[in-house]
Amino acid sequence: MSHLKYPIAMVCCILYYSGFTQTGKDINRVEGIILSFPAPQLIEFQVQEKSGRKSKILLRLPDSQAHLRRQLKRFQHQHWQVFYRQLAGQTEIVSIYGLGAPGENVTNPTPPPLFVIPESRTETHAPSKKRAVSANQAEIVRLTNIERWDNGMMPPLKSNDLLHNAGQGHSSEMAFDDFFAHCDLDSGTSPGQRVTGAGYSWNAVAENIAAGSSTASGSMGQWMGSTGHRNNILSTSYRALGVGYAYDPSSSPADRRDQDGNCVADGSSGPYYYYWTQNFGRRNNTYPVVIEREEIVTDSRTVDLYVYGTPVSMYESFTAVSMRFSNDNQNWSTWETYSPDKTWELSPGNGIKTVYAQIRNSSGSVKTASDQITLDGMECESIMTFSNETLTGTQTYRHCEIIADPNVLVTGNITFEANQVTLGTGVEIQSGFVFEITMMN
Repeated sequence: MSHLKYPIAMVCCILYYSGFTQTGKDINRVEGIILSFPAPQLIEFQVQEKSGRKSKILLRLPDSQAHLRRQLKRFQHQHWQVFYRQLAGQTEIVSIYGLGAPGENVTNPTPPPLFVIPESRTETHAPSKKRAVSANQAEIVRLTNIERWDNGMMPPLKSNDLLHNAGQGHSSEMAFDDFFAHCDLDSGTSPGQRVTGAGYSWNAVAENIAAGSSTASGSMGQWMGSTGHRNNILSTSYRALGVGYAYDPSSSPADRRDQDGNCVADGSSGPYYYYWTQNFGRRNNTYPVVIEREEIVTDSRTVDLYVYGTPVSMYESFTAVSMRFSNDNQNWSTWETYSPDKTWELSPGNGIKTVYAQIRNSSGSVKTASDQITLDGMECESIMTFSNETLTGTQTYRHCEIIADPNVLVTGNITFEANQVTLGTGVEIQSGFVFEITMMN
């Protein structure tokens, strides 16, 4: 991306910022249960305070989120976390996310291994093809976050490289050392030990494994059909996820099994060919930011962020009260009241984009996180044309191609963002104003 400015002027940065800026008193956070739906967009909510005291408030879904009513009714009896503000005399919901039903997140971190009748061998799943492995890892993360939303509107999990490494190591060991168990039947290592060995210092960890399915969706179907595995996938005790996948074309017909979890082989079965691992994790007071619920690619510069910032454990001491964002870790938006949902605009041009987020607590301590997504915008066929007119105010015009021709007078601070810009005859910039061209990749 390159910039041209007419005339030379001091312009420090371009910030792509949307949303509202408020004081810390303008948004409130509560937890509790939904009592009823007295009107199409109204929710009667019972607040559960830390002191044990209960109170009722009437919340309103904004027009843009009215479609969530059906999902909320479906999981009405679970616990919810709500961020709301007073707007035009009404208590309007800013964000609402499920916290699970009582006892639902008390999981066995290593539920029994799952397997299905092996499918036909698929050579395209060979583990030597790194791209295929990476694609399968990413697909499990994507499907996990879809399940979390569809089954209670849970926050998305952040893809974590260290957990990926732990999961990939275990899937490969199972595939090529002919066993299928949470415990490595050769080294004796447990899921927690493997995650620690990968460099992830954890406060909560869980593992799901499966074998026999050649596809990510098939393995997700296995896990979601089993109570223990499903609870791990839907638990709000975790914020990060890693995935392992391996394919062994010469899979043993007698994989060693550990059915009672004592790290001793007590049976055998197979061949399975395909081996999958999910590693869930949480570090106390570590709060990720997640772009588009961890989708890999977007075709729009406008994306939705989920910003973690509230504790889920009594051992966490950091609670965010404000947040801000950046596309380059240098030029930041203004601080605004913390809410887990944020709409943000990526920098121009296709390619890998990084979004940085900072959250700040009431004492002024700041934590920084980041996430990446690939922007692959569709080419547009239309052209934005300015002819025989005056451009005033502070405006940014974005398009694939922009033509200013003829006789265009600039009497404001104007920015053109485009893949191609054509300046014809009679383009004039009035003294004291800045005309900037940002060429997108």
